[in-house]
Amino acid sequence: MNKIILTITAAILSFSAVSGQADQYSTLYNKGVEKIGNKEYRQAIAFFDQAIQLKPDYKEAIMARGQSFLMIEERDKACADFALSTKLGWAPAKEYVEKYCGANAPG
Repeated sequence: MNKIILTITAAILSFSAVSGQADQYSTLYNKGVEKIGNKEYRQAIAFFDQAIQLKPDYKEAIMARGQSFLMIEERDKACADFALSTKLGWAPAKEYVEKYCGANAPG
């Protein structure tokens, strides 16, 4: 699980937290990222859910929610989010699909 945490932490750092935008979905996304940083994954999911409700094609938030689901061992939900984020064009999500959702995935 520590390896997953390190991978997710690296991925979060690669996401540039959306700032300088006045829209509410960005604020919710940033709060979710903060919760991931504090290892409060269920709370992060709640913020990402709200952001995605406001902006259904918010691929970064969908990916981050998937990472949160992965951390609480809800792999099916995580993989669904990784696949959707990939479909929406978020390139890092493809690696997660391949690593965590294929036939040879750990767990």
